[in-house]
Amino acid sequence: MGATRSIKRKVTAVAKPIAPLSALVPDWPATAPDNGVELRRTDYDALKEDLIAGGATPEQISTVMSMRKHLIMAALSSSEPAALSVESAKMMIESNFLFPMAKKWVVYPLRRDRTRVITPRDGGGADALKVITRKVPTAAQLKQDAPLPEGGTYLIVYGGSPEIIGLSNKYGVRVDTDVATLLKSVPVADILFRLLEKGEPSALFSLRAGKGEKGGQSLDFPDKAVMKQLRELVISV
Repeated sequence: MGATRSIKRKVTAVAKPIAPLSALVPDWPATAPDNGVELRRTDYDALKEDLIAGGATPEQISTVMSMRKHLIMAALSSSEPAALSVESAKMMIESNFLFPMAKKWVVYPLRRDRTRVITPRDGGGADALKVITRKVPTAAQLKQDAPLPEGGTYLIVYGGSPEIIGLSNKYGVRVDTDVATLLKSVPVADILFRLLEKGEPSALFSLRAGKGEKGGQSLDFPDKAVMKQLRELVISV
């Protein structure tokens, strides 16, 4: 008898297209992005304006914004990144990973993998370790109140315009001098500046990125010369 030869057929799997959001969510507004990636990347303020202009109801707007927030948190939950770009920083703020406070410096110690340091709260629960100050914190203060894990770095968020770095404190010392001293003393991943103005989209600046963003439009730092000097100290970390 002759040998029997088996014939193997190559089967190519055909991926099924992902259903659009309008097919999954009842009463999805026509002016809202119809896929998750686009929805997650759409600017918050611009999206809300488009929904209102398109006649979406408050309930529809709430649904879209809630879906967007869930998508952002899902994208960040597996690996919480440091805010090393304007886009990723904005996503972290919108997802409540970072909490800017008006006219205050909020400093987060980050682990080697650039995730926040989580500590238990009195009475249960947990929160990200952070230091909140009205003026630029000192290295000694950070090392005492929020020591870095091995290989870690700090992430700083100021609740206001980056114009602050060109001003002087009540003792006549320029803020950028204090910032430079801090950057030379401890490793800092980035300094973010978030500006909120009534009736305007929020503006967010990243010292590491060397630029800002507002309503989808790129912005320059008010003082480029000072920004570049400080940026070199951040990038060298």
